[in-house]
Amino acid sequence: MGVNHCIGHIEMGRVVTHSDNPVVLYVSGGNTQVIAYAEHRYRIFGETIDIAVGNCLDRVARLLHLSNDPAPGYNIEQAAKQGMVLLDLPYTVKGMDMSFSGLLSYTELLTKHPLYVANSNSNRKAALPGDAS
Repeated sequence: MGVNHCIGHIEMGRVVTHSDNPVVLYVSGGNTQVIAYAEHRYRIFGETIDIAVGNCLDRVARLLHLSNDPAPGYNIEQAAKQGMVLLDLPYTVKGMDMSFSGLLSYTELLTKHPLYVANSNSNRKAALPGDAS
């Protein structure tokens, strides 16, 4: 019997939470989807139109030279907690679909900025474009 990997994850969540008709944000591997279950059927309401959020986080962590241990997303979050600069990042919303490639491209651009490179190389707190200090 074949089993859909995505549905397996969602079904396990339904069993554990006793949810009858959940709406799920499914983020696993290369998938980022908003999925609803009703009347014994699954329906995808939205999904990434380019790269999955996990792929985006992995690549951003590499750009920022953050460890994969315990997880790239966790390490990005910890670094953000220590940050003093809030950057406006681009985002695209088209209905329920999501796009993460713009965030990745903008992060790539920022990490090539001379202020970021100079501060990263000297191990001081990195100043980024838009830093008012």
